[in-house]
Amino acid sequence: MAKRFIDTEIWDEDWFLGLGGPGMLFWVYICSKADHAGIWRPNFKTFKQKTGFRINQQNFLATANVDRERIRVLLDGKWWICGFVRFQYGHTMNLKSHMHQSIIKQLTNNGVDYKSISYPFEVLEGVSEGQGRGKHTLKDKDKDKDKDKDKSSLTSSSDPVWRECTLYLIDSLKKIGMQPKEDDNTLKSWDDIVRLMIEQDKRTPEQIKALVDECKNHKGNDGFTWSKNIRSMKKLREQWSENKIWVGMNKQRPDEARVRVL
Repeated sequence: MAKRFIDTEIWDEDWFLGLGGPGMLFWVYICSKADHAGIWRPNFKTFKQKTGFRINQQNFLATANVDRERIRVLLDGKWWICGFVRFQYGHTMNLKSHMHQSIIKQLTNNGVDYKSISYPFEVLEGVSEGQGRGKHTLKDKDKDKDKDKDKSSLTSSSDPVWRECTLYLIDSLKKIGMQPKEDDNTLKSWDDIVRLMIEQDKRTPEQIKALVDECKNHKGNDGFTWSKNIRSMKKLREQWSENKIWVGMNKQRPDEARVRVL
């Protein structure tokens, strides 16, 4: 029996609420009935028999994709849920995993260009240990262990700049009445996300803190609220990357003020 994760915050999303009751149920239905790669073979008759609701395909797709591509209709008529793989399995597909191999194979066989979507995930080649290295001696293993230790210490140690951004977000959350965790594991986890924002997303610490201020002071009428959407550094990064929050960055890039961050 297949099991699926579900985003509890979807109930605060305007596009989802815009689907209406039958449409929201249909979204949950296709996410549940899709295969392990997020591909679903349309069967509206079965959905109507089970629920009593009739779904207009064109209207549903137009609403679901109103602000970004969430469902892609493939050449053979199947539907692919674009964010399915990343949400269910994470940002990285490791080809050493048989499950991940099967997912990539399924996408490829169905002509899915997963590199072109707005929900990118990284595919690692997954070279097996010892492959292409010849014999693996005890000294080699010891060297590998030392390298792993170095990587671990690099990841677990906190750069002062990372920690500064982490504490800045925590302080801002406290100012709006929230009580974020401040244990060592949480701090290190948030520090690591800041590192990814700086190294991978090419954000500056000043931009990150400016965004925190922007979110805290946001009073728009578009349904965004700080307390519901940004409760951790992980969510800050996700919402920023997925164009769900605004950023002025007036001190850093005045020419980009009030522009959606891509």
